[in-house]
Amino acid sequence: MAGIVMNATTMFEEPVTEAWGLHQAAAMLFDTWVEAIIIALALHLYFRFTGVGGPTLLWWMRCGGPRNGKRASADEDGGKQQPMPPPPPHPPAEVSRAKPPGLPRADVTEAMAVHTLDNGASSAGGAPGASGAQDALAQYERLVRDQRLDLRQHMPDDHDTRMLYAGFVEIWVRSVAPCAVSGQVDDLAVQCEAVHIPAGTKTPSARALVQRLLKDMSMFGFSRGFDFYSAVFKVLTTHGLLEDALWLHDAMVADGIHPDRQIYICLISIAVSLGEDRRAIGFFRELSRAGTPAMRTYMTLLRIFTKRRDWRGAVDLLEGLRVNSVTPDALVLNTVLGLCVSGDALDVAEQLLHAWEDVADTVSCNILFKGYAQQVDLPRAERLLAKMVARGPAPNIISFNTMMDCAVRAIQVHCSRDRGRSRRFASGADHIAARNSAGGAAAAAAARPWRLLDQLLHLGLEPDRYTCSTLVKGMHLSGCTGRDIDRTMDLLRRIGWENLHAAGQGSSACGEGCNGRLLEVLFNTLLDACVSIRDLDRLAVVFGLMGTFEVELSAVTFGTLIKAYGQAGRLSRCHEVWFKMREAKVKPTIVTYGCYIDACTRNSDMEAAMRVLASMADDRVKPNAVIYTSLIRGYAHAKMPLKALELYQEMRHHGIDATAVTFNSVLDIIARQLSDPARLREVVDDMQQAAIKPDVVTYSILVKANCNAGNIAAAIALFRQLREHGLVFDEVAFNTLLLACSNAGKVACAEEIFQEMLDTGVAPTHVTMSILVKMYGKAKQLSKAVEVSRKIEASTGLKPNLYAYTCLIQACVRSKQVQASWDVFARMLCAGVVPDAITYGTAIQGCIYHNKFEQALALLRHAYMVPPPDGTTIFHALAYETNELEAATVGALEKQQRPVALQRDILHALTTALRRKGITALASEVDWITSGKLEAQAPSRGLAVFEWRSSRRPSDTSTTTESGSMRSSAAWVEQDARESDSFSSDTSTDVALTVAAAALAAPACSGRRPEEGL
Repeated sequence: MAGIVMNATTMFEEPVTEAWGLHQAAAMLFDTWVEAIIIALALHLYFRFTGVGGPTLLWWMRCGGPRNGKRASADEDGGKQQPMPPPPPHPPAEVSRAKPPGLPRADVTEAMAVHTLDNGASSAGGAPGASGAQDALAQYERLVRDQRLDLRQHMPDDHDTRMLYAGFVEIWVRSVAPCAVSGQVDDLAVQCEAVHIPAGTKTPSARALVQRLLKDMSMFGFSRGFDFYSAVFKVLTTHGLLEDALWLHDAMVADGIHPDRQIYICLISIAVSLGEDRRAIGFFRELSRAGTPAMRTYMTLLRIFTKRRDWRGAVDLLEGLRVNSVTPDALVLNTVLGLCVSGDALDVAEQLLHAWEDVADTVSCNILFKGYAQQVDLPRAERLLAKMVARGPAPNIISFNTMMDCAVRAIQVHCSRDRGRSRRFASGADHIAARNSAGGAAAAAAARPWRLLDQLLHLGLEPDRYTCSTLVKGMHLSGCTGRDIDRTMDLLRRIGWENLHAAGQGSSACGEGCNGRLLEVLFNTLLDACVSIRDLDRLAVVFGLMGTFEVELSAVTFGTLIKAYGQAGRLSRCHEVWFKMREAKVKPTIVTYGCYIDACTRNSDMEAAMRVLASMADDRVKPNAVIYTSLIRGYAHAKMPLKALELYQEMRHHGIDATAVTFNSVLDIIARQLSDPARLREVVDDMQQAAIKPDVVTYSILVKANCNAGNIAAAIALFRQLREHGLVFDEVAFNTLLLACSNAGKVACAEEIFQEMLDTGVAPTHVTMSILVKMYGKAKQLSKAVEVSRKIEASTGLKPNLYAYTCLIQACVRSKQVQASWDVFARMLCAGVVPDAITYGTAIQGCIYHNKFEQALALLRHAYMVPPPDGTTIFHALAYETNELEAATVGALEKQQRPVALQRDILHALTTALRRKGITALASEVDWITSGKLEAQAPSRGLAVFEWRSSRRPSDTSTTTESGSMRSSAAWVEQDARESDSFSSDTSTDVALTVAAAALAAPACSGRRPEEGL
């Protein structure tokens, strides 16, 4: 029984033992197969990097390559590395891939690695995305994802593992990136699907793959070192995956590994190219902690600051160079200076230039010149130029051209300030001093470009076309003389044709067209300068130079010529220029038509102007408001108000929007020539419908219309209503109201208006003084007349002129203060003011009224320059004591004085009074003085200047003046107001249009309409 049991047990154990042996054999084969695959993948990636072929691989493996997942090391060989034998001279023709029976484990592993690597090697030279790369990644995914193999048990060496995973990234990137670039969407989808990455984008990203591999390495306990991240970073940047490279930096830092200098330099460039400016600056700071960056890296960061216009960051960067004892080159310094100038940090730029004087060059100084020109800081530019001339660096032509531009901008600022003063006057003597000072500064600024020209020529520099262009611009702004135009033409001849047409430095492909435009503007501005001084001869010379230098004639050129001849009154030449323009096939613009129509209206040829207007349709040029306004003004000057209104209605019918100037012109015509309140109200309504706010000119016209209609109360009410709404009137409007109050005898209203004139800062003029003095004279308030004249002189520095003195004399006569009239006359002479016939007549009338015939004869002798019998002066006769200065002034004045012929009614009144009083001797002297032959010589202030020869004293020859039509003192004051652009029907429209173009739109009044007082 026991034997049976023993036999049964033996029989049972034999198959169990045999099964257990088979199990162990299977496990060993599986381990060998896994290790062979892992080794094959590692070797495939290694030789993929190095380009080593299959036969060399076999030699390497048979000479001690990695076996059983282990790497031979120096420690295993007793601390010494065993040298490899040389490779075989001829590789074997074929490697058997079959598994021979009974093959040892190491040979099986080697054969499987060779089989895998041979497939990879056969596809290594093929197209990207070949099956070798797919197989390698696919095998890794099957082992790790599907079979959940623990690679740590088979790959104990972390270095080999890191290279394996880095190789995975390169395989995938090399396979996927070209597919995306070439548009192989199907292949891209296959590669993404092989590693379980979602496809569907044309821009490949290795971020998902790297994240998966990093997670696997962490899961298996493989360390990530700097060499792994560096290899992956190189792969990503080499294939243009810049965003992935930036992400890898974050992952690297999170893993506790810090990049080296080369990686940081590469990261800065990547961040700049991706627009990640903040990250680039952060990378630069990290790089700076490791040492001083290269100058090329500094320039890369400067490009960031330039793009962001961050001058503070650029200055800090330059300060970092100083702290690190590194000297920047001129390019770095100039870049920072340019940023400071563009950021209006001119003070900082000056400090940098001073701190880096040894590095700065001429370009550095030119950058500061540009900043000075932008801020119109001429004094600082002058100091820098003087420093360059004295100590260097030497200025070039660009330096001087930029300096000239700064001087021209200063001229423009002075002109703007002068226009502001003309619109808004301040009161007080300080204003007069400031105005005189500003005029001197403007004159100095206008002369500065020419002095710069002399200086650059003295230094041996040659001017270019930009020099000429800047000079001509300054002439256009500040005005010029014939000598300035001659110097400019000489400079153009010196530069020559070639230099004028040569392309500038750094010019682009369109440089030739831009250059031609520059020359055209230069010569057209020079033509306009000739027009401004009304010099047709120089105009012809400049026009000839345009042909010499082959400057293209444009519509602007022909328009300037037409404007010049129109102002000179040569309308026939305007027609010739127009026909020449037509022959040259130059199409006129709206501006050219405007110049031609303006020339016709200036010369009172309205028929020609209307023909030009009708011809605009042939060139398909639609008239604008400026054209119609010019025609309306022409009809106003021609005293044809109805035709002007017809044009206004035609303009409205054609849908052309009228401007404030147009409305003001029409309102002025109605107020002056028609006095039609209904039409005036209609135009005001049109103005309100057009949403154009009335300005000071509009309201001045409405006030003037009320005054002309005799409705003084309505004019004053409108004035006060507008003042309540903050409207500031000019001196013309104030003078209009003052004259209306003076004529109506409303002294209190006039005083109120005059005080408000002073309170609002509007400076009184000679017209204001004359109106007020005459008003007080009519009211027989001599003390107030004298007081107001002195008040105006004290507050504005404005001394009385001939008309004001005459009004004062008349006020004295009306107040029966004849001695006071003599004192005013004597003060007028001491002030250097020459009396005219009306002044003499007014003073003599006072003497006749008070029976002061000796003084009347003294005034008569002084007028006709006849020496008194007793040899005394006019001051002795008028009982006025003079000091030495006054006597010298009068003596110099009498040397230049000419005889003045008095009015016949004054002479008749004097002789009649003398004979009535029985003073025949003086009456005979009057006849003897005033008798003689009068020959006209030249006009002066509406009076004729004559040469007088005495019939009784043929040896005495003197010159006298006689008035063709004598005016009363009230008439000449009104004439003076007309000459002040306040009442003249010939010039008032021009003044109104000029003021309207320059003044700001005033707020419209609410409530009562401005024209209700009419």
